[in-house]
Amino acid sequence: MVDDQMILPDVLARFHRWLSQQCLIDAESGDRVSNSWTFVTCGDWDLGTILPQEASFRGLHLPPYFGSWINLKKAYRNTKGYFPNSLMVMLNDLQIPHTVSAYCFVLHIAHCKKGQLMRHIIL
Repeated sequence: MVDDQMILPDVLARFHRWLSQQCLIDAESGDRVSNSWTFVTCGDWDLGTILPQEASFRGLHLPPYFGSWINLKKAYRNTKGYFPNSLMVMLNDLQIPHTVSAYCFVLHIAHCKKGQLMRHIIL
């Protein structure tokens, strides 16, 4: 737990409300309204391991939208032929300077010309 921060059940509820307000999910079922969005991760650990474990430990039900995501490392492997060890390996290979925090990288490339990573890997 991080001092003076929201607890996981509150964070998940707030995120669920936000997704519903954006018309991305059905508020009651948690089902996606469309397939126009997904989570993008650099590995499966966050959504595939730790979030389900933490939810189970706390007796929380995770909505179905947490069950799928794009793992950049796997997409990269499918395109480039080898599995990268890290985000830095992908950036270096694609000659994209590391200019932002790794945690902000996906948001950053969506809004700038350096979006070549997504074009090379995802498309």
